[in-house]
Amino acid sequence: MTRRDKPPPPSSSRKRSERRAGRRRHVAAGGADSSEQLPRPSAPKTIYIYLEGLYERRGSDREEALASIIGVLNSRLEHDFLEKNFASFLYRGLNSFKKGSSKEKQLSLHLVGLLAMAHDHWL
Repeated sequence: MTRRDKPPPPSSSRKRSERRAGRRRHVAAGGADSSEQLPRPSAPKTIYIYLEGLYERRGSDREEALASIIGVLNSRLEHDFLEKNFASFLYRGLNSFKKGSSKEKQLSLHLVGLLAMAHDHWL
């Protein structure tokens, strides 16, 4: 049996525009028209989750993690966690400075500065 004799798979018979329209319908069903509230995440992300985000390969994910860490460190200082993972924060921040975009470099320097101030507080 040759390739041309085979019928196309069911997914390829739908046009691309039909698939996109189908996705829009699902998104619009729970959109702004309904009076239902969107469910909130059950638990807020911890600084540990953001630290793991610094290991991501995509620069935008690292930028988001850096911005979140800076926000957490500005609002509340978690001394115990920072003291235990100081080297991880420092080296991941330096790595972001070395290979990141200009925004990522700015955020990483902000993080390193906050770490320096926190380290000075421990001494």
